[in-house]
Amino acid sequence: MQSVVAERPTVRTNATFVLVGGEAYEWQGVAHEERELLHTSVAFVGSAYEQLRSAGVPREDIITIVQLQDYFNVLQRGCRGELTAATGIPAKWYAEHVALTQARCQRLLDEGGADYDFEAVNPSTVWSVLLGQAPNGTGCQRVVPADSNGAIVFGIYSHGDKHPAANTGEAAEWFAHFPYEATQQEMYDFVATEGAKEAGRGRNRPHNYLYCTQLRLIFHKIFARSPSRPIVGLLNYCLSGGNLEFMRRPIVRQSLGVDQWPLFLMSSSQASRESMVAGLWDAWFQQLAVCLARRDVSTTVQGLFERAESAYYQDNLYELLNAVKAKVYVPQVWSLKFSFPGQKDDAWDPWHIDLTIALRRCAPIPGRPFSFDSLKDLTANYESGQAYCLLTSMTPLERQELQRLGGFAADAAHPERAIVWTEGGKRQPQNGFGRPGLQNVKWAPYPVRLVRYHLTEEIGVCNDLAEVAKEAYAMIAQPDSVHGCDSGISDMPVLDLLRPLARI
Repeated sequence: MQSVVAERPTVRTNATFVLVGGEAYEWQGVAHEERELLHTSVAFVGSAYEQLRSAGVPREDIITIVQLQDYFNVLQRGCRGELTAATGIPAKWYAEHVALTQARCQRLLDEGGADYDFEAVNPSTVWSVLLGQAPNGTGCQRVVPADSNGAIVFGIYSHGDKHPAANTGEAAEWFAHFPYEATQQEMYDFVATEGAKEAGRGRNRPHNYLYCTQLRLIFHKIFARSPSRPIVGLLNYCLSGGNLEFMRRPIVRQSLGVDQWPLFLMSSSQASRESMVAGLWDAWFQQLAVCLARRDVSTTVQGLFERAESAYYQDNLYELLNAVKAKVYVPQVWSLKFSFPGQKDDAWDPWHIDLTIALRRCAPIPGRPFSFDSLKDLTANYESGQAYCLLTSMTPLERQELQRLGGFAADAAHPERAIVWTEGGKRQPQNGFGRPGLQNVKWAPYPVRLVRYHLTEEIGVCNDLAEVAKEAYAMIAQPDSVHGCDSGISDMPVLDLLRPLARI
């Protein structure tokens, strides 16, 4: 099939950025007295807006769809004590969230607030804005220019889920939540919403959901009208990877010609995984802002995703760390209480620190996937006795010096003995750990075992920490991306995509 994008478009108007903040009806679409204190998306839309504006993107090129004033109205009522009787939430907590939200959304507030707020935060508004059709009854006419060839860059931050396409449960419809119902019911004529009837709370209000099927039709309509118009989309909600799968299905690729679509679509998690709180959102918009602010002419759309992915794993390493620690521990270390200067005994865990450092070395860098080789080195150091050493026959003065050094576990029954953490070999017992008062201390390697466990039962010795980490990695939220593989969009420099934004 011949590509419709044989070369880069030469006619390019300003890009349009669309920032969408969704939320579940059950949490932020109900009466004020029933709403949750925390809004899932308002602060993130505010921070993305700030990133774009700080990088030089003009206000008129950004469209926002989010419950900004709607949320503040609830918080302000809470501050006055009007909601506490119903919610049980004290007024001071509402006041704290006013301050937190204002800090994240100050620029957006100063520049007029959200374009679409209150009941306009619904699936129909997103549908209309992306297709260049003014939404009915909103009082706002700001939409993506339908007669333009300029890039569309959009992000949706919300909760996400799926329900069976029909009561048989054989297929699924993935969706993002919105607090208010769609106003265009015809949007759902081609969506398999039958399965929502018995799906239960949080999955049984189809007119509050923006479905993958609807996004796919939006893309199809745009590309039918303007085949070379680039679209970059970030779907930041749980199970959002399910919205990418149509781009990989052979029947869809053949029938719709999606390989030629200049579409680059990203998700914050796989089709079966819940997303992290910040997800890919903060990392991607931060990296985009850096690219724009530096006038970086070399970073491609794919390269930008890889930079954001790398930043995501560094920022959210604790999820993988916790998943590994839920499978492996070090009994000989776990049973000890290590002392560090300025910290309570047992506040810091050397195994936690060593594993964190090793996993950071595993994390991807742009263009390179996870590499778990450093975990093999960590295992070898633990098993060989290089990670810890046993001090014996310490004098009282040597013990005092050790307390100033920190990173040791004392033996209460034998004050002349202690286990010392070598901090990955940085602190060597051969030279007294770099302390004059420990030059003559007697020591020996202290080998320890890594042990696999499940719940409260040990399974056996961990023979391959790298394999355990791979198992854990498969369990955590992983960003993903797809694109029209014959369109050239992945290799397009970001600044070319957005030209002629001469102000950037």
